[in-house]
Amino acid sequence: MAGRLAGKTAIVTSAGQGIGRASAIAMAKEGAKVWATDINAEALASLAKEQAGIETFVLNVLSQDEVDAAAERVGTPDILFNCSGYVHAGTIMAVSRFGGEREVEQITDRGTAAERAQLFWRWTMGFNATAESIHRWAWWFAVLCPLTGGIGILLSGTVVDNWFDWGVKHGLAMPR
Repeated sequence: MAGRLAGKTAIVTSAGQGIGRASAIAMAKEGAKVWATDINAEALASLAKEQAGIETFVLNVLSQDEVDAAAERVGTPDILFNCSGYVHAGTIMAVSRFGGEREVEQITDRGTAAERAQLFWRWTMGFNATAESIHRWAWWFAVLCPLTGGIGILLSGTVVDNWFDWGVKHGLAMPR
């Protein structure tokens, strides 16, 4: 089904490779005018040669000035496919090497305590969190730890003296 996006304007971030590139190509094939952006100018140049209907420009989505300039250049798109992501790598010891200063700055210098907690949660646990999701996780953790620990204590010897014999008796283990 070609033409499903005819007359539409799309902007795709991180379109130089991977999902962003494939999405920009697919949207162009469906008739959309695609503005493809990335921080990798070489990847964008090859994308523009590969598929008609795609205009490219370099955009660093971490720069508010560049994002504002892109908004003026493109206008109001019908489709915004934000494929860009900022992911730290390594451990806390490798923060400056892998560009994590931005998150450390956000955690220590900005926002409310809840916002800093959410950033720290994302940084250490690897997923976005809200105050509600952190609260729910903590509540379930507080409930389930004593519950499962209590069951473990009960089953470790106070209820059944020998688990192998119990398993044989109930047909769960083969006799010796």
